[in-house]
Amino acid sequence: MVVAVVATLGLMAGEGVRYDGWVAMDPRSPLLLEGPDGPTVVKLAELEPRVAGSADDAYVHRDSAVAFEKLERAPLSRIGGCYALHVGSATVPEHEGGLTLRPELGYFVTERFGLKLAYEATFGSAFQQALLLHLQWMFAPYVGAWIHGGQVGIANREGAIGGGGVSLELPALTRMAFEARAGASFVGVGGWRDTVTSVTLGVAIY
Repeated sequence: MVVAVVATLGLMAGEGVRYDGWVAMDPRSPLLLEGPDGPTVVKLAELEPRVAGSADDAYVHRDSAVAFEKLERAPLSRIGGCYALHVGSATVPEHEGGLTLRPELGYFVTERFGLKLAYEATFGSAFQQALLLHLQWMFAPYVGAWIHGGQVGIANREGAIGGGGVSLELPALTRMAFEARAGASFVGVGGWRDTVTSVTLGVAIY
């Protein structure tokens, strides 16, 4: 859990200094294009669609740009790898609830659908841990639902767990958002009568 917290702080700091968005540049500014024929330097005013289309990457060095102004950050983009950490409170069947931490690692196939592998640990009168496969669906731009299933251990009795809930997202940067979740899960230890509920706050880095 210490590693998960440190990794989260490091990723948040990295996203905080990175800028994804639109800029205004002087036409005389040079661009470094990386393509199949090797690196090429061309001024922005001389950039042709054919040359831009064949380039794999383009770089602008701030010191060499005649004018470089940040205009607006790009909106939140989820596609690709995802790391998240949630902290909150959860109940444990037959025990008092406690602090819960859940690091998640996964991939968003589209802007709306993502699949994650999560490890959840709850610290209270009894220690609970679970390994979960988490499917998230954002049915609105920043509102979604999720379901999960996996293996849970409660007071050294292992069993299956499955459930779901709702999530609310607050975009912070192009690749980072804050999240709030509330959910419930049914535990298959001695039957499916026990329920685990949780409310968490977290950060997702895409």
